[in-house]
Amino acid sequence: MRGLRVACSFLTRLPTANHLEFDAGDVGRSTPWFPVVGALVGTVSAVVVWLAYALWPSEPLLCGLVATGVTVLFTGGLHQDALADVADGMGGGHDRESSLTIMRDSQIGTFGGLALVLSIGLRVTALASLVHQGISLLWVVGAACLARWSAVALARALPYARTSEAGLGRAVTDYVGWREMVFAGGVAVAGAYCCFDGYHGLALVLCVAITWLTGSWFRRRLGGITGDGLGFVVEANEIAILLLGTAVGVSR
Repeated sequence: MRGLRVACSFLTRLPTANHLEFDAGDVGRSTPWFPVVGALVGTVSAVVVWLAYALWPSEPLLCGLVATGVTVLFTGGLHQDALADVADGMGGGHDRESSLTIMRDSQIGTFGGLALVLSIGLRVTALASLVHQGISLLWVVGAACLARWSAVALARALPYARTSEAGLGRAVTDYVGWREMVFAGGVAVAGAYCCFDGYHGLALVLCVAITWLTGSWFRRRLGGITGDGLGFVVEANEIAILLLGTAVGVSR
């Protein structure tokens, strides 16, 4: 269970493993458990939005905002930070080197700020719509689970873009093999089948499409993937699948 403990400690704020007890390689080897931890994150979000809706049934947007805030605290804003870095790097960089340099900058620029506002707004609205329409909140669990698999898939498909530097992104790409990707994929597919109420095929196609497009974008611009890129694809997929859930509810 060491891999699960490391994955929980890396992807959430849960004190499941002391950071001094594991290194970058352990993070890479823990990737098969990413979808499991994603399901845990989704469960927290679903429970919070459900409890909030019980308190404020006439304010679904407030419920979505509360759930999003708790989720960001639970994960330490890991994927939101990656989203902002990618938006700044890809939006402000004119070539590969400048994009990578900007991504390293801890300050948030215009593109990153806009991306954060848009992503938080979409997440809050999607959660509010799901709970207000009475759609099964298992959609929230499945979205978080499936989205974490996409990071494992990209790490397997692409090399690390920073050829002369080490980092957690390199650890993930270096240690993800077919076994890790298949295990994580099996968990993600099972989660999709259980959570998406007959729409698991559509959710899987959407996730694969976004992951492929993201991978193609990074390969063309940077020649590979970075840790921020892995966080970006998680955030993009999770929001897209939540929005798919709202569309399914409207179409009924």
